[in-house]
Amino acid sequence: MAEQQPIGLLQELARDFNVRDPRKLFQIARREFPDRRDLTSARAAAALRGDVARQILDALPGQAVHRQKDPSDRNATAVVDRAIQTLKKDLAGKVARSGGGWAEHVDEAAEAYNARPHQAVTVAPEDVE
Repeated sequence: MAEQQPIGLLQELARDFNVRDPRKLFQIARREFPDRRDLTSARAAAALRGDVARQILDALPGQAVHRQKDPSDRNATAVVDRAIQTLKKDLAGKVARSGGGWAEHVDEAAEAYNARPHQAVTVAPEDVE
């Protein structure tokens, strides 16, 4: 382990000691390898920066797994489908009350939809900055 490059050695120490703080990693490196002057605090910080994905994944509970949605999955577009469904219901209500066709009321329905608060952002889309 003593012949390793400084960054690789520091990354291995970070894994072995489960360290995410560069200062603490530097202190461990000084304690474990007092004769290695190439193990600096800047390299300790760089070693941890280069291993950010591992740190994030290690912080997740064991049952948590990252998965990417399949574009052909019907449920992947659920948010968009729900927005379209809401607009259709609003349009149908407006047409039933006022008469005419959907095309005449699309602008009003879209404006009303955008003025409502939405769960994902807790405010109306027009108020998001």
